[in-house]
Amino acid sequence: MLRVVACYCICLLSLALGCEKKEPPQEPLGSQSPAQHKAPKGYIAIGDIKPVYFSTEAVTVGDYVEYLRQSAQPVPKQWQGLKAGAPGWDLALTGLTRAEAETYATWAMRRLPTPQEWEQAVETVGTRPYPWRDGEPAEPGARLYLVSEWKPGAECEESRNAARLKEALPAALLAEHRSEVDQLRTKLQESLQDIQERRAKIWRDLKPAYFELLDKQKEVTQQVARSQQWVNALQILDKIGEAKGRMAAKLATWDLTPEQAQKLVEQYSQQLSQTVEKVQSTRKDLEEKTKQLQEEVVALTKEFEQSGARKLAASPEKFQQTLDQTSEKAKSIEEALARKADLNAALEKVKSLAPTLEGIPSREEIRQQMERLQNNATQLAGQEETQAKLDAAKQALQQLSESIKREFSREQLLVEELSKLVDLRARKEAIETKLKALRAAVGGEE
Repeated sequence: MLRVVACYCICLLSLALGCEKKEPPQEPLGSQSPAQHKAPKGYIAIGDIKPVYFSTEAVTVGDYVEYLRQSAQPVPKQWQGLKAGAPGWDLALTGLTRAEAETYATWAMRRLPTPQEWEQAVETVGTRPYPWRDGEPAEPGARLYLVSEWKPGAECEESRNAARLKEALPAALLAEHRSEVDQLRTKLQESLQDIQERRAKIWRDLKPAYFELLDKQKEVTQQVARSQQWVNALQILDKIGEAKGRMAAKLATWDLTPEQAQKLVEQYSQQLSQTVEKVQSTRKDLEEKTKQLQEEVVALTKEFEQSGARKLAASPEKFQQTLDQTSEKAKSIEEALARKADLNAALEKVKSLAPTLEGIPSREEIRQQMERLQNNATQLAGQEETQAKLDAAKQALQQLSESIKREFSREQLLVEELSKLVDLRARKEAIETKLKALRAAVGGEE
């Protein structure tokens, strides 16, 4: 009996040890497949251990316009006035830069997907290449998909951090734009300084050559004018010579009483005196006018020398005003962007300024003009011819004086006055030539 009981006990013990129900081994925590992570509607779960949630819907134009309005940024012209439900509101957004896409993602409390996540979301993005690579523009027509690092709708530390980043975004955007404005302002100041230094150097280099050109123009003009004015003077001498010749002929051939001869001489002397007075009066007026012109030349020369190094093209005061206006702190993103646009426009204007000074020819142009003037100066053979005619006229008058045994000192005075008048008129024309060039140069300054 004891043996039966013992055997029974042994069998029960064996059954207890050998027939224990085995539980299937459990998988390590977190090793569940993506299919076991139920994603909210509009997302797919990606990742084996800690999943992220990839949006299955691309960001629309309406989403982005709403973001711009809420973050106080200007809405592009093509989207201004666009409202929910209007045509175009639900179109997929394309054309953003990486920086713009990242900023929008922050506002949406999401982030951009990584290239690996993009590849894993093939059922959503298809075969489109990853559009947001660093240092490269977005792929043309690239749509914007966002990723959430926590289950959308859940309350967790990650969602609270994302909310804080979104709340701080307007201030961050404004600071970013202010920084860009400051950088542009500094760049414009440096560009203005650079162009001042370059133009001052150009001015120092060109000024001596330019004034040498003006002096040469004046010299040649004076030579040409003197030759031309002597033609007019010779016409006066010819008339006097003809009058004297007629008088001499009458005195030599006519049977005149002493009173008649004296009257004839007085008539000629009166004509001679009237001509001398007219020439003297003309010369006096020219002297006054030439003095005024010379004073203007001196004043303009001084102004031109002082202003030459300051001529920075279109008004530097306008650029300074732009700098002053943008030196204040912007109170909104839109205001900061407007100031940035003003600075950009001013900077482009500075960059486009020609390196030479307005109103002043370049060194090559000065060289070419000097050559032309030199050729003109060497071709003034007519002046020698005029001088020969003048000498002949003087000699004719002298011979007539000798033939009638009379010396008219006023004839010599007339020749001297005509010589002064010719020189004065030539000098006046030369000064006017220089004055015209200076007026053009000084007048070219804005």
